[in-house]
Amino acid sequence: MTRTAFANEVIAIAKSHVGERELHSNGGWHNKRLEETMREFGWQRGWAWCALFNELVWRTAARKAQMALFDKRLDALFSASAVVSWRNFDADEDFETQNGGKTLLPMAGDLVYWQHGNTAHGHAGIVQSVSGNRMMTIEGNTNAAGSREGTVVAIKSRPIGNAGMLRLLGFVRPKTVFFDVTSEQK
Repeated sequence: MTRTAFANEVIAIAKSHVGERELHSNGGWHNKRLEETMREFGWQRGWAWCALFNELVWRTAARKAQMALFDKRLDALFSASAVVSWRNFDADEDFETQNGGKTLLPMAGDLVYWQHGNTAHGHAGIVQSVSGNRMMTIEGNTNAAGSREGTVVAIKSRPIGNAGMLRLLGFVRPKTVFFDVTSEQK
């Protein structure tokens, strides 16, 4: 699978969940199959779930592509915490992030991570598309106002940068080590 094909699969999977709603106070989902899958990826009642939604999407795409080693690697990097997930990916040499002060511009299929002020809390999403200085994202645990504490999987328009109290940590994409780059170069 090429990196482009992976990104397209990520977006298709994320879009298939748009509109999924949680029960009150991070208590589960109306869609019990989604709840079972989120539990498989570590979610527990009462937990914020935006970072685990990112994990569900990327790992489902890896499994569909039969990328077992990539899936196993992702299992070790994702966390229920958006900020911890960002730090894990940022420290891993097989993923492109904003390491060393280099700015990584977003691309479709990337993970995006924010931090709420200077707290340990954050928010996460998946980049659907980029236009100018804005990006369309697919985010779990958000709402119409774009909060990091919401009730639904939704498509949001966000600035490429800080968004209100959310400070952009950066974007994550896998390096080519995981993909068939010869077919992408043709």
